[in-house]
Amino acid sequence: MKKREIIEGVIKDYDFPNKGSFELDGKKVIVKGALPGQKVSCMVSKVRKDKAEARLLDVLERSEIEDAVPPCPQFGICGGCAYQTMSYEHQLELKAGPGDGCGAPGIR
Repeated sequence: MKKREIIEGVIKDYDFPNKGSFELDGKKVIVKGALPGQKVSCMVSKVRKDKAEARLLDVLERSEIEDAVPPCPQFGICGGCAYQTMSYEHQLELKAGPGDGCGAPGIR
């Protein structure tokens, strides 16, 4: 895997806020703006010994949790709202799930 290489993968893990990841060639690839279950195309921006970071280029296949139509006409252009394709119930499940990374007691 090299910097600027275009790769594809299916997002398996999710870290709040807004970072999905998948494995490729033994490395964890972290993609900002990707949701669990999406098949994505992305460009590698950083390569480390055990992980890589990539920029989302396109969602090739939607996730099964994407069950809503984005209400904002700017969705997909500005990049400010990653969760508009999910119903409110799925958003809550995703945000309350493991891996929120907060670590503060009593805060979810």
